Parts: sequence; C-alpha cells; structure tokens
Amino acid sequence: MAGTANPRNAPTTYWFEYGPTMAYGTATGGLPLAGGVKAAPVYGNLPGLSSHTTYHFRLVAQNAFGTSYGPDRAFTTP
Repeated sequence: MAGTANPRNAPTTYWFEYGPTMAYGTATGGLPLAGGVKAAPVYGNLPGLSSHTTYHFRLVAQNAFGTSYGPDRAFTTP
C-alpha cells in the first residue's frame, strides 16, 4: 500500500489499518517518518491476504499533534 503523510515538522509514526470491512481489524506495525514540513510518501505491506477477497484499508499517522486517519479505500485481491 502507499499513501502520503505530512509530519508537520514532528517525528511521526504511521501504519495501515486493513480488513474485509471498514471496521478493518488488522494493522501493520508502526513505521517511523522523520519530521519534515512537506507531505512524504509512505509504504506498507499487508500480509496474510486471501485471494478473491475485497479489503478496505486506510493510512493512519500519529505524532505530537495528534492522530490523522486517511480515507477508506478498497481493493480486491486476484
């Protein structure tokens, strides 16, 4: 998965939440994003996916300013 996160000049941790519904249920491990003043690309792997299944996911980023949730997105595995 890929997205962008703006750390607003503070050290930031980001992760992806995912699952078969918008309740998600699974999250990747948190990854560090150095503090910068511009949006930066972020990436993550979603392990354990089943074939022929629709998954919802969103990017989550957290730092001293709070927690931000990206929009829900969905895809279907081949």
